[in-house]
Amino acid sequence: MKLMKLYRPALFFVFLCVASVITQAFAEELEDGNLIERMRFWDSTHDFISKKLHAPVEWFDDFFSDERVLEEVPARSILRLRSDLIFSEGGETFLRTFLHASVRLPKMRKKLKIIISDENEDPVPVSAGEIVKTGARQARYGDRADVGLRYSVLDTMLSRLHFGGGMKAETPLNPYARAYYRHLFPLTEVSQIRFSATARRQRLDGWRKTLQLGVERMFAESNILRWGNSVIFEDPDVDYHWESYIGFQQQISERNALSYTLGMSGISDDRHIVENYRASVRFRRNFYKGWVFYELEPANDWPRDDFGEYSSVASFTFRLEVQFGY
Repeated sequence: MKLMKLYRPALFFVFLCVASVITQAFAEELEDGNLIERMRFWDSTHDFISKKLHAPVEWFDDFFSDERVLEEVPARSILRLRSDLIFSEGGETFLRTFLHASVRLPKMRKKLKIIISDENEDPVPVSAGEIVKTGARQARYGDRADVGLRYSVLDTMLSRLHFGGGMKAETPLNPYARAYYRHLFPLTEVSQIRFSATARRQRLDGWRKTLQLGVERMFAESNILRWGNSVIFEDPDVDYHWESYIGFQQQISERNALSYTLGMSGISDDRHIVENYRASVRFRRNFYKGWVFYELEPANDWPRDDFGEYSSVASFTFRLEVQFGY
């Protein structure tokens, strides 16, 4: 104790000296303008993320019920029910219903959720709807529902990381494990790069790995231009599947929006092959309160046949979606 009493004035003197040096350095940096510039950079970055770009992008994703929103689902619980009535060239007409539920478990700090989905849970936003190659034929072969848990490890505006696992509702039992990571790279106040990676392992189906890279550019708060690319490693017979699209989304009002999309998809083994081209326009309207929507989507596909030729297949989709959340 006596030593402490003796050293206390000395320690206090050393502290004053160190504080003086730090204050002087801080003042010099402030005079040079370096610190001010750094503070302005972080302020503008925060403003960009939270207001100028993040909020409009999030609005479009949520309004159009984009597949990305299934990964970017907020801390609240939400249920989405969607039915597609599809009219394809050649007279084919059929109906399909989609379900995706994300239920937050109580007392888990908003990190653990129950996920129920009858859609492919690996999002590949190359095209809207479920029409692939021959119009609406692909919609007949929907995947069985997944039921599992998802745990969020990292959840910020810039980065997101979660792990999950569960069971596919089919016989024999087909358990799966899954990991998802997403990061945003701000370019300017109105543009950003979006990178995401998904890895999924199922007992019967093996590995499925998806890499996505996209650029988003905002033109005013009501218009967004997007260029998205994805690569899927799944089929052992080919090197990978790839998809690419350019989309423009326009907010007409708080209840109406338009989405224009041009895309193509294919495979790569010994050579680069385009299997399908697609063009579509989606008009979406929130016509009852904030949770009932309908869509009108004329589209045209150009699938590649066995002879390497591309033929035109037109289609029209009427989509009805109901959302529940709390």
